Amino acid sequence: MRENQASLTAATVAFVASLKWYTGDQNAMLQAEIMRNISWRHLPLPLWLFARFVLCHEFFSRAVVHLWRSIQGSTNAMEGLWMRKSYMEHQVRSFLVKHRNAAQNKGSNKLQVLIVAAGYDTLTWRLALEYPDVNFIELDHPATGRAKINALRNVCSKRTNEENIKNDTVVVSAHNSAQIPQSLYFCHKAVNEESTSLKQALANDLVNSHSGRNETSALQYN
Repeated sequence: MRENQASLTAATVAFVASLKWYTGDQNAMLQAEIMRNISWRHLPLPLWLFARFVLCHEFFSRAVVHLWRSIQGSTNAMEGLWMRKSYMEHQVRSFLVKHRNAAQNKGSNKLQVLIVAAGYDTLTWRLALEYPDVNFIELDHPATGRAKINALRNVCSKRTNEENIKNDTVVVSAHNSAQIPQSLYFCHKAVNEESTSLKQALANDLVNSHSGRNETSALQYN
């Protein structure tokens, strides 16, 4: 994979995860929103056009899902991907429920969740808003990371312009937030041969927050 070329696999996975946005599934709707805001510069133009067209029209999204199921049956790769993502989220949430309170009661170090090869997935964005006392770190390919961060910024910018958050009584989540949470960090820079561990990557300033602050002092290297 080239350093300056975003991952085609990550985009394909995100597209499939977005397909059931029309069902009202909140996570799929958020994933589709990210995909609609990825710049054409980061994806092969045919894929970008196809994804934009399908994910902007319910009829064509339904048609793709129906066609996929007709060809592969009920136990298809699309359904398998949806189940895998649900299982992974369940596991992360179970970990947080189990260890978060214990860490707070013992006064131990802040919990940190590292997502390797996050692609365009929205899990860290959603969880960082639900668990502001936990650090979430994404580790991924540089070009894919840049595409995702730009898409997140586009989504937040549009939400700000559209004034989606009407008042202070609204519960802020990834589905209406107009900003990237401060506890979400990205490691999308190329790691050289000398940076062989996460600790070294953090120490060499390869990890960034795009919430408006650039320091990584809140992160622990242990």
